[in-house]
Amino acid sequence: MRAILPLLCAGLLTACGTSSFEEKPLEEIIAGTAQFINTDGQRMLPDLPGNVAAVAEGDTLVMRITNLPIGGYTYNEQYLRREMRPFVCDLEGNRYVIDRGGKFRVEMVSNTGVASPPVTFARCT
Repeated sequence: MRAILPLLCAGLLTACGTSSFEEKPLEEIIAGTAQFINTDGQRMLPDLPGNVAAVAEGDTLVMRITNLPIGGYTYNEQYLRREMRPFVCDLEGNRYVIDRGGKFRVEMVSNTGVASPPVTFARCT
């Protein structure tokens, strides 16, 4: 799991760079990021087990990881939040969006259909 988290979070907004965000509405940034992750961004995650898709839901970027090879295991929400927070909050593009009121939610479903609790990041402080 630890190898999955940096790859996933790096794919959120890092590749977009904050210079491309300036003067754009938050919802447009989120929608553009989701589109990037679902197309060109997939090449950034070639070794990630499971399938990754991004969805824009207003001011929230949702990363859905399905078919994770973990069987019936679920991850504890507090564990995921603790492990993912540095990757989400320490990356410039992610932090820029969060500081403007954007949110990130990660949803994970195993290869047996068992879902871990979703984790949402709405602030980094």
